[in-house]
Amino acid sequence: MDLGDPRLVRTREQVRAVLVEGAASRTQITAATGLAPGTVARAVRSLIDEGEAHELPAAGQGRGRPATLVALESLRGFVLGLEIGLARVTAGLADASGALVGEQTVSLDGAPDGESAGVAAARLVADLVETHDVPREQVLSTVVCIPAPVDPQTGTVHDAPIVVEPWRGTHPAQMLEGWLGLPVTVMNDANAAALAERSAGAARGVQDLVYLHATVGVGAGLVLGGALHTGADGGAGEIGHIRLHEASDLCRCGQRGCLESEASAAALVRKMAAVGFDLSDGQTVDELIRDNVGDAVVARLLGQAGSALGSVLADMCNALSPAMVVIGGELAAGGTALVAGVQESMRRYALSTVSRRVRIELATLGPRAGMIGAVESAAAQVRRLGR
Repeated sequence: MDLGDPRLVRTREQVRAVLVEGAASRTQITAATGLAPGTVARAVRSLIDEGEAHELPAAGQGRGRPATLVALESLRGFVLGLEIGLARVTAGLADASGALVGEQTVSLDGAPDGESAGVAAARLVADLVETHDVPREQVLSTVVCIPAPVDPQTGTVHDAPIVVEPWRGTHPAQMLEGWLGLPVTVMNDANAAALAERSAGAARGVQDLVYLHATVGVGAGLVLGGALHTGADGGAGEIGHIRLHEASDLCRCGQRGCLESEASAAALVRKMAAVGFDLSDGQTVDELIRDNVGDAVVARLLGQAGSALGSVLADMCNALSPAMVVIGGELAAGGTALVAGVQESMRRYALSTVSRRVRIELATLGPRAGMIGAVESAAAQVRRLGR
């Protein structure tokens, strides 16, 4: 091919600009650039022949032959994304473009200490790289999300009562690097899930998004103008300790009437136990909620939780004007009963222009969201570094 052809040079640059964002099929490149399929094919072949790009097989989805992806040679390698939660650890191995190669999950018994969570994470990583025959030197980036706010300047977690153990007052990246034997970047789990839902879930392509993470606590991941917003100290979205009018339950932060004490998954389980539900059969929280969502009492409790969440979300939406609110975490197993409560409060407390416009959706990625967002962040690091 004549690399001096100015048209080929221009089209190669257009194709390369698409591939910088990750691997893509020729059809996807054609759609992104608006070029003719033949022109894209010629530019891709030129990049491959010159050693600037390579092909890799994509996992098949649905019927037909799976597409072949094209990736830049500079993105050859692998990334790891992990979520260390309170009940489980999930790890995903992906190529450097972010396409998942494999994933594993292990449950944690009881409330984990740092060492047990770290040992579980190290075991998953070892199993993944061994199963897929990936030398550790080919792991270009590792991102771990945890249920705690991480200061982006210092890498530390606040030493405050609202932070769950074992992360309170720690430098989690240093801890995890010792366990995993790899350089690690740490991020908040709600932020990771927000990225995942935006790229592959309910909020695909949405530029302004509030992701509500309702589990043991209540937090939010904020995507504003297409970018993750973490705040000056990493604490943006920590909404679980906003005070509610007429609420009085004692919260673990020491105050009364916090959103978390009224409308978290843990609060719902506590209220279910108070009205006689048997919680002794070993179900996870989301399984417990899902199995009982048809009960009239549970539906009412879910509606009340949704109403409390909606009153806070209404203020957030008035201030931030997002296009969508996505509800995730274990409490999302409450489905339409929960969403109805959120919508009712949005109608009551948000500006009418806001309540009519903002879409309220349930998350679609479930407990994999944090891991998927961590993988996405790891792949983005590789692209930024141009490795």
